[in-house]
Amino acid sequence: DVVTMNSEATIEDAGSGETRTVRLVYPEHSDPGKGRVSVLSPFGSAVLGASVGDRVSFATPVGERWARIAGIRYQPEAAGHFDL
Repeated sequence: DVVTMNSEATIEDAGSGETRTVRLVYPEHSDPGKGRVSVLSPFGSAVLGASVGDRVSFATPVGERWARIAGIRYQPEAAGHFDL
């Protein structure tokens, strides 16, 4: 129930309540339009290590935002995928 590299998590925006699914990836694989978020981005570093139910904050160009980890759809270690 922890977000690790290559995890796919459902994130709920604390302001709007809108949810989206993102995958936490290394910078060279990031593609925000496809939901692939770099671990080195403010959002990526905020969710790395967070557990389901945790609220995280991250900086954006328009100020600080909050989100909640609503669920983890895929986590490599839990699925036995240790070589990604």
